Amino acid sequence: PLIGGWIIAEHSFQTAFWTAASLLLLLAGLAHWLLQETRPEVKKDTPRSNQGVWKDRHFITILLFYTFSVMGFIEMFILMPIYLKQNFQILENQSSLLFSVNALIVVLFQYSTTRWASRFSPFLMMAVGALIYALALGSIPFLKTFVFFIVAMMVLTIREMVINPTVTSYVSNLAPDNMRARYMGMLEMVYRVAMGTSPLVAGLINDLVAPSWIWVYGSLITLVGAAGFISLYLGRFGKN
Repeated sequence: PLIGGWIIAEHSFQTAFWTAASLLLLLAGLAHWLLQETRPEVKKDTPRSNQGVWKDRHFITILLFYTFSVMGFIEMFILMPIYLKQNFQILENQSSLLFSVNALIVVLFQYSTTRWASRFSPFLMMAVGALIYALALGSIPFLKTFVFFIVAMMVLTIREMVINPTVTSYVSNLAPDNMRARYMGMLEMVYRVAMGTSPLVAGLINDLVAPSWIWVYGSLITLVGAAGFISLYLGRFGKN
């Protein structure tokens, strides 16, 4: 993000997109030639599940609550640069520092955070992560200086390190061996659904109400996800 912000500020959006596309092609080639398949072989006598993904109500319930959580998360990465530029005259080469802080914290602390979170109930950690994110989003309308926006991003990143690996690990263990790809694909679709809906709703709120209210909306929608995970933790939703 730091390099991308500099390219946009000093050159153009087109240059940034061409650079990103070139790097993705390079990574695709490296992945094809250097990475080895790690999927374990399935024994022929291993029983296979014939239950469809959509019939797993426990899994669909998790996806629903996770979608609410991600809808708030997406706002920070898509709308924050626009919000800072329009309301605080903070350009892309500065706002990109927020995402560099996010990446740096994940690189330094993700492993230790994941090990710590694994000691607790997955649903409890999902709820804690969603609540932390609701706090970060809800604080943004009150922030006036760039330093405090960085602090909000640091709080958000804690949420990311807690909830994302927890959900991924839980879904991977939940899925039958012969359907794991479908389960993980459905989990990935959560981000596509959130990216297709949340910025649209937030944009309408920005235009019809006020820019600061997009963060109130994000905080509230994330709280819905947190409430759902708390219900799962308390056993309000069964596994069938």
